[in-house]
Amino acid sequence: MAARSVIRLFAAVVACGLGGSASGWAEELTVHENQGRVCFETAADGTVAASYMIFGCFSSSCTTVPETRLVATVTESPAVIAIDARIVTGSTGDLICTTDCGGVPSVPFALGLLPAHDYQVTIGGGDVGTFRPVAAGEPACFP
Repeated sequence: MAARSVIRLFAAVVACGLGGSASGWAEELTVHENQGRVCFETAADGTVAASYMIFGCFSSSCTTVPETRLVATVTESPAVIAIDARIVTGSTGDLICTTDCGGVPSVPFALGLLPAHDYQVTIGGGDVGTFRPVAAGEPACFP
């Protein structure tokens, strides 16, 4: 069986806040590489959409996201969905921050129409579960 490979790359770089914030406080950056979860949802037509988010609670008023990068590779033989992700967060250093945990959005991506296989899902090379695309099925999240 021939292997099919689909690669999706999403990169967003936000220049705001790098090196300092409007209030004059230095921004502290934290790199989150492959430290999150991925959720898959299969539409009625069989196409698969997904989103990746990092673990943690971040303030929507103080957290910045100067960099996101995600590469998803799908192979059929062996059936694997490999995720490699990097999200950089920062803090504006403001003294008054909300505690709403809404500061880091998910990174959406599309995998398109996938053949019905049991795909081993990996994040950063580590196995996190098995996903089988089922049209209009329940969303599946790992880990």
